[in-house]
Amino acid sequence: MVWPREINEPLATLRATIDDVERVYNAEPGWTPCSLEHNELLTHRFDAPDDHAFIYVFEVTGGDTALILQRIREAKANHKLPHIPNDAQPGRILYVGSSGNDIQGRLRQHIRPTPVGTYALKLSTWMGRVPEFSARIHLRGYAGVSRAAREIMEDSIAAQLTPMVGKRGGNAF
Repeated sequence: MVWPREINEPLATLRATIDDVERVYNAEPGWTPCSLEHNELLTHRFDAPDDHAFIYVFEVTGGDTALILQRIREAKANHKLPHIPNDAQPGRILYVGSSGNDIQGRLRQHIRPTPVGTYALKLSTWMGRVPEFSARIHLRGYAGVSRAAREIMEDSIAAQLTPMVGKRGGNAF
């Protein structure tokens, strides 16, 4: 039978990724964390270095969260929106996401109208039908983090915060 005796290369990659997550997550962010209201994203200019990866959290600060979840479900029929877990519950945390580089562009995709195939919150398609809707975006940037490490951190944060929408886990491996 042909079967490798060892799986050193995948294990070395996995060990390096775990080391990367621990190094980056436990260190101070390489870019000043910030929080912005969702309507500030269209005018705010990020001075983010090109070599940074970002993790962000959309937190609901106004509006009925049950109605928000209902409006997202309705909008999902015509738009490519984030996954809505079967056990989704109304709550303060709307979404956890990450971006490998262009954080300004990625966050604007969540706010502005975007092409049908773009995977984003597309707030503009449903937030107008939620009275007093407001959200705050919490953002951290990290230098020198691999994509796998960034996705593990995103998955871990989403698992702890249990956002209303977005996939939970399964990003990295």
